[in-house]
Amino acid sequence: MFFLLLGACSFGPPTATDRSAVPAVSLPDESYFAGEVRLTTAAGKELPARTYLLSRSVEEQAGRIVERAVTDAVTAVHDTTMVQQVTDDQFTVTYTDDMGVLVGAGRFTEGAPWSWTKWEWSVAYDGGPYVGAVSEASAWIDEAGWHAIQTGKDADGDLLATITVDLLSIARTDWEARVEKLFVERAGAVPSTPSGARTTPSTKQGRR
Repeated sequence: MFFLLLGACSFGPPTATDRSAVPAVSLPDESYFAGEVRLTTAAGKELPARTYLLSRSVEEQAGRIVERAVTDAVTAVHDTTMVQQVTDDQFTVTYTDDMGVLVGAGRFTEGAPWSWTKWEWSVAYDGGPYVGAVSEASAWIDEAGWHAIQTGKDADGDLLATITVDLLSIARTDWEARVEKLFVERAGAVPSTPSGARTTPSTKQGRR
């Protein structure tokens, strides 16, 4: 979800994460995470960290994994759902951010089937003014939470920025409360469904 984040940010310096050993973990069908996303530009400018909330649903019968990312963009909230359509240890992915539609593919590199703990992917804009811009990422899950390192490059292959995401595992009720609070504080809106749709509360209606 690099380009969504790149458009959202006021982020900060990436943190070092030890990947020397990723312990095997048994993953639930649904999991929820909260933490920060940090960005460093190609020029080395480190931007302040921002809130990042992620839900992950493993839907083996449907052959897919669905991740919903809700990020603080200071004056708004970015809410994006990414679907990994899985075949064996490979997957394709399509999602939309504020700058267009992205398509790509990836593979799982660690963990048992449907309890994968590490994966890699690459996505690019499918047309539009940003066609050719590419994001490459590696993500992993451990006993503490969900982590990712992403790089974004323009159509000429020049580095735009590097993003680091470090999230801790939290309860669903806590995650939902944080999402609602973020929408209210930043966008004056609350999500109406877990899929990412949201409504703007009126003075009469409030939260649905």
